[in-house]
Amino acid sequence: MGPQRLASFVANAAQYPFHWDRSVDAWERLANPGAIPLFPGCTQLLFAPSLGEEPFDTFAAPDDDVRLLYAIPVTPHENHLLAEHGREPFLSHVDEREIDLFAPRTD
Repeated sequence: MGPQRLASFVANAAQYPFHWDRSVDAWERLANPGAIPLFPGCTQLLFAPSLGEEPFDTFAAPDDDVRLLYAIPVTPHENHLLAEHGREPFLSHVDEREIDLFAPRTD
């Protein structure tokens, strides 16, 4: 049941920019997404590009290429790193501690 709840949560989060008629850019965070299924220690949702070598995963669309953003649950500490220090310290933290951002975690 948890994976289904998580899929529903992510689908609802994806509609956020359309519901509020605004765009969401890379490295923005949704401050109050509600309880994130399977991620009880995560309080915000980060919209980030690919964390690999290419800055964005894309797919072709009729008007222009569409850049994909991943919805990544972040803990209060990870949010602090992003808000106060930026993405490089956040990415270093994730890399040094070998954190799998897409695996359920509590802190």
